Amino acid sequence: MKNLSKKQSKAKVWVWVIGIIIFFIIVVIISGIKQSNNSSSSKNLDSNVAEEKTKTQSGNSTDLSYKIFGTDDLSIKALGNKLLSQYSTSEIQDLPMDKRFSYNVLVAKNISEEDLRKTAEKVVGDTRKKDNDIDELTMLFYDNEKEITPSGKAIWAPNGSWGSVTPEIARSNNRAIYKIDLSYYEFSKSDSSNQMTDKEREIYDFYYDNLSRFSKEKGPDADTAKGGEIDSWIVNEIKKKFSISEDELDKILMKDR
Repeated sequence: MKNLSKKQSKAKVWVWVIGIIIFFIIVVIISGIKQSNNSSSSKNLDSNVAEEKTKTQSGNSTDLSYKIFGTDDLSIKALGNKLLSQYSTSEIQDLPMDKRFSYNVLVAKNISEEDLRKTAEKVVGDTRKKDNDIDELTMLFYDNEKEITPSGKAIWAPNGSWGSVTPEIARSNNRAIYKIDLSYYEFSKSDSSNQMTDKEREIYDFYYDNLSRFSKEKGPDADTAKGGEIDSWIVNEIKKKFSISEDELDKILMKDR
């Protein structure tokens, strides 16, 4: 009877031992599966990150930065397709304002037509964030603040047509038919033969700084035309100051600042 009890006790112990061993085997198997899944997920995540980095590094990042260095407020009453004379005095008083501005915008040299359009869209977007009542914008693009003639122009207005804001559009701010009409001219090219020396840059600045000074001093009557009074005076001063000919000066003024 005692031997039977001892045998039963030993059997119970072995059952417990076997159970514990099986339990640990199951834990090890489950742990291995989890580690395998985590490792696979980590590899996939690393792969996705690497792919994203590759896309970022291989993609051509476009610099659409700009600077507005001149602003003209050209706001008028929103006349639409009618002339001012076609409105009565009371009607004119009731007309909303066509809030419109002209910007001088500095952009990067050698900018492409596509990037210039994107820059125009950015200027419009940034302007509307500040003031959603803006009805029309004209953007004159330069790659040098001292340039007189713009190298590009964009108009943001109904159908891209300046002066076509109706009283209804001005009141509602409905921009459904708005678009940007872009004119792309010749921007400066990357050409070492067209780049200035320090002396040429000094001559260039002397010419345009004086041209700007006389224009402000004399106002709308200033004769700034080539060969005119102001131009002739500046040219003569440059010839004496820098000992160059007029032909040499003309070539410098055609270069990239």
